[in-house]
Amino acid sequence: MYQMNPLLELEVQRLRMQELERKWARQQLLPRRTRRWSLNLLNRRKSSEEHKSRKLTSEPSAA
Repeated sequence: MYQMNPLLELEVQRLRMQELERKWARQQLLPRRTRRWSLNLLNRRKSSEEHKSRKLTSEPSAA
């Protein structure tokens, strides 16, 4: 029986996962609610990053 290269197997798994994620993302774009939800998530992530950078800039003056 042919033994597959473990690295090759990992690559195949990764590609399969990418395909599934792409399919899932395409499905997620259809309903409006999920689009709004993902936008909310993006905005939340952005604002938390801004908050972090603000924290970083304010820390040296406080120290």
